[in-house]
Amino acid sequence: SFDLSSLVIPLITLGVLCLLFKTIWIKSSGFISIGFGFIFAAMYGFEKLAIPLTNTSWMNQLLQLLDQHILYAFLVGVLITAIVQSSTVVTGIAMSFLNAGIFPLEIGIVIMLGANIGTCVTGLLASSGGGEEAWLTAFAHVWLTVMVAVICLPFISQLPNASSILSTHPDPQLAHASIIFHSGTPLL
Repeated sequence: SFDLSSLVIPLITLGVLCLLFKTIWIKSSGFISIGFGFIFAAMYGFEKLAIPLTNTSWMNQLLQLLDQHILYAFLVGVLITAIVQSSTVVTGIAMSFLNAGIFPLEIGIVIMLGANIGTCVTGLLASSGGGEEAWLTAFAHVWLTVMVAVICLPFISQLPNASSILSTHPDPQLAHASIIFHSGTPLL
């Protein structure tokens, strides 16, 4: 939820400079720095694309549908995360839309809950090459995540209230809602 766009160029520059060294840990640090630079650049790009994207008729219709039916917002979170395999990216995209005032915090929270289920696809894909234990572990992760999300869905109206106590801006509120959600997961 922080504006990290000013770090893009310094991180990528530092990373490229580190790649010139032969020492493994310096070169590895360079790859990490470049990776973070690209992540911050992509998040900045998502934020800048959010408003122009909503000017298209099909996206406007989709956003209205998501606003009217939280189940669709939930499924969008699951599907997009299953495709990109990163709940953080999907939550970041939702933050961009929240920042632009395109949909309310409740829809962002529902998308975030769906994104947590969608990220289980990564574990399922990874377990496909493993044995029975790997498959059972991935399957248990899916069911635990689905169970926690289903338990949280009736409390969607309270989660924005709790996160609004911590911040007045919508994108940090979604980040706080995600932290509140994840801190409650081990308790179940």
